[in-house]
Amino acid sequence: MRAADGHYHTGDLFIEVAPGEYLNRGRGDDWIKSENCLRCDTRAIEDNARQTCADLIGECVVVGNGRPSPALFIEPAPGVQMDDARLRKEIIRRIRHFHSRRYLHERITSQKMVVVVPGTLPRTATKGNVRRRAVEDMFKAELDAMFASA
Repeated sequence: MRAADGHYHTGDLFIEVAPGEYLNRGRGDDWIKSENCLRCDTRAIEDNARQTCADLIGECVVVGNGRPSPALFIEPAPGVQMDDARLRKEIIRRIRHFHSRRYLHERITSQKMVVVVPGTLPRTATKGNVRRRAVEDMFKAELDAMFASA
């Protein structure tokens, strides 16, 4: 379980906020690299979407590795009675303020960048977490079309 350097690497990321004091910034696989090779904190975007759209989103995941900007894939919350276009518009309206403060390569600003998933997102067998890479692979055609028209 140890790496070649003899240490065990957890994948956890930290930022030093003061000498000897660190703040957890998630795990390495919670970050994606954009088309211009800058990193994007997907966990922060997902947490904001869950918080501001709790009544609309059952689950969500941000993908877009190697893309110009991230895309948000959502499962609608049970009981949501909106068509997909209206749901995407309302989500963008609610998350707009958060994204206005992010770097350009981290912003979701268009309804085209929000995808309402029919059914459920792919999950791990053990804990039921959404599998980011599997979503990206499963919806590759949609992502290609999304960014071809962007």
